[in-house]
Amino acid sequence: MTFKIENKVPIPESAKHNRQKYPFDSMSVGDSFFVSSSISKVNTVRRITVTWQHKLGMKFATSERTEDGVHGTRIWRIK
Repeated sequence: MTFKIENKVPIPESAKHNRQKYPFDSMSVGDSFFVSSSISKVNTVRRITVTWQHKLGMKFATSERTEDGVHGTRIWRIK
C-alpha cells in the first residue's frame, strides 16, 4: 500500500489534541472552578488537570464533592 504525503492540510478544530476545555491557563493562585460529573468521570477530570499542570508549570488541587446537590470536582490553582 502506498500513501501520498501531503503538506499544509489544515487540522479540523475537533481533531486538535491540545484543545482546552477548562480555563487552567486563565487562573490565578487561589482561583477555582467546579466541573459537574458522574463518579466515573471524576478520575478523567483529575487526569486532565494533571496533564495541564505539567504543560503550564502550575500546581492544582482537586476535590471530589457535591455542591448545591450536584456531584463533581472542584479544581483550585495553588501555585
